[in-house]
Amino acid sequence: MASAATQPMHQDHAEIPVILLVEDEARVRKVMAQVLKTEGYTVIESATAEHALANPELGFSRLTMLITDVMLPGKTGRQLAVDMRNRALERFWFLVTERVWR
Repeated sequence: MASAATQPMHQDHAEIPVILLVEDEARVRKVMAQVLKTEGYTVIESATAEHALANPELGFSRLTMLITDVMLPGKTGRQLAVDMRNRALERFWFLVTERVWR
């Protein structure tokens, strides 16, 4: 039997969290998506904010969380989060960056 530390945080399979992952660097996006999928999340991937907003696969009502890069081509990750909030998506959002700020 797996320890509590190795089991996904959500065990109710009727309510599997759906995460929108927006990252323009393909290799970073793929690694992040694989980690999330390994933990049992459903992940919808997108390379840009514009693609994410236009994605017909994305049922905003079933989305649990947005994870987005801060610096994206076109709209920034923050602008994407604001756009999604304006579309009545008041879910959690998590902004990430791989840039070093000095």
